[in-house]
Amino acid sequence: MGKAKSAKAAEKKRQRLLAAQVTKRVKESIKAAYEVENPAAGLEPFLAFDVNIAPSNQSNACALGDKASGTVASDADGTVGIPSPSSAADVPKDTVQDDGLDKNCDKVPVQVSFQSSPLPVDLHDACLDLFKANMSDMYQASSWGLDLEEKSSELRHETARFLVVEAATDTDGAGASNGAKRNVLAFVHFRFEPNDEEKPTGEVLYVYEIQVSDKAQRSGLGKRLMNIMELVAHKNGMQKVMLTVFKMNGGAMKFYLDKMKYGIDESSPSNFDGELADYEILSKVVGKKKK
Repeated sequence: MGKAKSAKAAEKKRQRLLAAQVTKRVKESIKAAYEVENPAAGLEPFLAFDVNIAPSNQSNACALGDKASGTVASDADGTVGIPSPSSAADVPKDTVQDDGLDKNCDKVPVQVSFQSSPLPVDLHDACLDLFKANMSDMYQASSWGLDLEEKSSELRHETARFLVVEAATDTDGAGASNGAKRNVLAFVHFRFEPNDEEKPTGEVLYVYEIQVSDKAQRSGLGKRLMNIMELVAHKNGMQKVMLTVFKMNGGAMKFYLDKMKYGIDESSPSNFDGELADYEILSKVVGKKKK
């Protein structure tokens, strides 16, 4: 019995040491990602595109216009591979201009920028306004409730990072500068985080927010931005991209599960008996598991 107890104690000690090593590695990996001045550097070919916006008298059904297109390649094990700019024939259909949807739409040149917290006040306010326009009703109907001060603080968090898409001109073709309000077509708020605060086993890029303005929806912009997030995650050593989606948001759930090939993450409340929640945590593997 003495030997059995000794062996059991040794195994527990070994598991503790392994867990400590993994925790240290995850923390160092996340720290390194935050030390990169621009985590999207090197992905410029994927940040060059126009957005086709429907006239105000019709619903938007316009495809993205690519200046330099690219697809996200997948390895046999499902992880994301390093992509290269591709021909239009290899680009997903909803990112190609020749599908006939954009003939009555306005091609708007955009400026895509990486931003770190804190955002300039006018940009912060524009992003918060876009969140309010898209999500206020859904948050009010959820168990979370709508707290704009909390959301504003979330956008100001010291680790918050952003990819912002702004129209280079306003919808009437006038200059977007001259003190005018920021014309934000979409933004992504993301952070590099451990997959579990107490017992981390991997590092993830967590998409806290992805919002696309109504005039740019159904243009392929949301898919483009999520593809870019997957590339940023892979490039910066993250294992997964994760995000939270309200169950009531059927369109978003279908988009991520069917179109983007995300799955219900093992940490999602629906995987635990007795856990009732009005949201799911989704994830997609973008890098090989580290030892």
